[in-house]
Amino acid sequence: MGNVDFIDHKGKKILFVNFAGLDAGEITPRIIEAQGIIMSQPPNSLLCLTDVSRMSISKAVIQLLKEYVAQNKPYIKRSVVVGVSGITNVLFQGVLKFSGRTDLVLKSSVEEAKDWLVLED
Repeated sequence: MGNVDFIDHKGKKILFVNFAGLDAGEITPRIIEAQGIIMSQPPNSLLCLTDVSRMSISKAVIQLLKEYVAQNKPYIKRSVVVGVSGITNVLFQGVLKFSGRTDLVLKSSVEEAKDWLVLED
């Protein structure tokens, strides 16, 4: 899996957004790349998997993520995040509160996340 790629899982298309291990300077270009793809999709259609494992966190990054998550809301059908633990979980909850997103789910592994995303409603 690359930086921002569509992957297939059990016949369903999932957008995989990889923030894993990024430092603050690498996050903005990745958000811009992901945002372009996300906003090109029909409303309420996208299955999205985001990996934030070992991602560098700062106030600036938190603000970027708040805006990114809020802007994506109209395009997302189901969304899951992996790699959230410890203090990152507290920050993640703040991002959710700011963005008004209640549909983001945390999972412990990429495989578990992919399986959850393709479950039928």
